[in-house]
Amino acid sequence: AAKRPRLEDGAEGSSALSPTSLVSWNSNGFNKRCLYNRGDVQRLLQQTDSPDLIAIQEVKLKRISDTRPDMPCLEDSKQVQPTLDEVFGDYTPFWSLADKRQAGTLTLVHNRLNFDPGKATFSFRGAIELLLRHHKVSRTDAGLPQPASSNKSASPNKRIKKQTSMTSFFATKKTAKQVPQGISTKHHEQGRLQFFMFENLDVLQVYTPNNGQKEESNTRRKQWDNDMSHFLRVRKTIMDCADRPNRKLVWCGDLNCALEYYDGTHWEKQKNADGSSRIVEWWTDERKSVIDRDKCDPDRAPGDIGIASFTPNERRRLKEIMREASLLDVWRHLHPYNDSDEMQRDWTQPLWTWRGHLSTSQAYPSRYEGKGQRIDYFLVSPKDEGMDSVKQCEILGYGTSRQGLFCGSDHCAILLRLKHSNDT
Repeated sequence: AAKRPRLEDGAEGSSALSPTSLVSWNSNGFNKRCLYNRGDVQRLLQQTDSPDLIAIQEVKLKRISDTRPDMPCLEDSKQVQPTLDEVFGDYTPFWSLADKRQAGTLTLVHNRLNFDPGKATFSFRGAIELLLRHHKVSRTDAGLPQPASSNKSASPNKRIKKQTSMTSFFATKKTAKQVPQGISTKHHEQGRLQFFMFENLDVLQVYTPNNGQKEESNTRRKQWDNDMSHFLRVRKTIMDCADRPNRKLVWCGDLNCALEYYDGTHWEKQKNADGSSRIVEWWTDERKSVIDRDKCDPDRAPGDIGIASFTPNERRRLKEIMREASLLDVWRHLHPYNDSDEMQRDWTQPLWTWRGHLSTSQAYPSRYEGKGQRIDYFLVSPKDEGMDSVKQCEILGYGTSRQGLFCGSDHCAILLRLKHSNDT
């Protein structure tokens, strides 16, 4: 039977103000994990040696109000606060939540880092403003237009229009639209992004929108990918202007994309008529992988056909983003796929971060039982300098029955350990 990867004994202490041990985990409902899996959550903390930073996605908590997306509503707070106090008492929580119980992120930063909360932000726009301010780079030098002035006389009770993309913010001055000050300038409207500026590196944690099978969700995902690409280009420009082109970035979270066919289980090689071979993916065959095919948009582009996370367009866009931003997939770099290694076609191994639900009975088998996807990542930039600082990266769960550190979720935790460095 497959075994959970052994963690390196004894995490090094963190005397610097940058994290050297990071965990990312899609909780699939943090309140449920606190109510029903607190022992497993405690085990996650123990088996990862109380990491410096824990990035949690899909918390599914509702914000307390439109003006306070950084706090759960009272009902949800009562469910999670005991766990935060008793299990994560040494951590400072940073929330970014939606107005519904969907999406949302939580980052727990260990108090030993003495992190300045003023160096955390929760939107693409906020991250760029923080970078400009901290590195003393002007918008002109970065090639960005001046933002339109806000209407300060507007009524505070007037409902604020949400910014759905960065298009207007980064438009040329001639076409720039006025964006009212409010939640959209401080937090992503669904709480899908958090950005932290530490002494030696930046950390970006995200919960990428699911591509879905309809044009509306396809469009939302394309906009997210475009915004992410633009943000990373602007960040690179700011770093170049600040004469710090090699400042490290760690991008982590549920990216909702399996980059290659071997990042999903149950693929196979088949022979063509001419004797050549081809890869057939279970996940890209909608007849097998999609439950409600009738709900699929028949007018989707060919590149958007397939189950979410495995469509050609999703894969292409993420690869383009990684190439342009000099991002490296840390786990895959340390665990390269080897076609001759039969172990990598053993679907029970700790090679995938998401696992399908178990069947409740033989009469009602689960379509995804035993299936797996690797859609949770640690990406580092720049590639070469970033990998020089990496010690370890592991997937902490395995098997059809979700052994290891799933902690009640359908995603397991992933771990990144970095070497200590005084380079800035």
